[in-house]
Amino acid sequence: LAGEITSLEYLTSGMGVIDVSRTCGLAWEEAARHFYALGDRLKLGWLRDSLTELTKRNQWQKIAATGLVMDLRNVQRQLTIAYVRRLEERKDLSITAFLAEHARLVKRFDQAVWEIRTRMPSLTLSSGAVVTRLLVQLTEKSQV
Repeated sequence: LAGEITSLEYLTSGMGVIDVSRTCGLAWEEAARHFYALGDRLKLGWLRDSLTELTKRNQWQKIAATGLVMDLRNVQRQLTIAYVRRLEERKDLSITAFLAEHARLVKRFDQAVWEIRTRMPSLTLSSGAVVTRLLVQLTEKSQV
């Protein structure tokens, strides 16, 4: 039972992989490879885990943190779909090259994450909101 319960941790991201697979007509293994590679590049697991682990002083902070985690899951799904669609045009397109299409936003995101990880004691609700917003903007630009 304990093993089954701990495996539920991956259920939510697994649903994102399935959605990418269905939307793009990919085998789930290929969808998963792109989904997790993009998540690794953007440190989405770290961001979600950090937001989940935050001490929340009241219900509004809990709601805000949960909303940001949900936004990050949606970002990962939407960006993966956008990347796979671009792969249909350019078979050799790397994730790095895909993200470079919006270099200014990615640079701002990378700088913000670097600052949070090196200059702050930890992620805060407000810094999490800022980096999530940058990723939402990137997602919007990638779908155009």
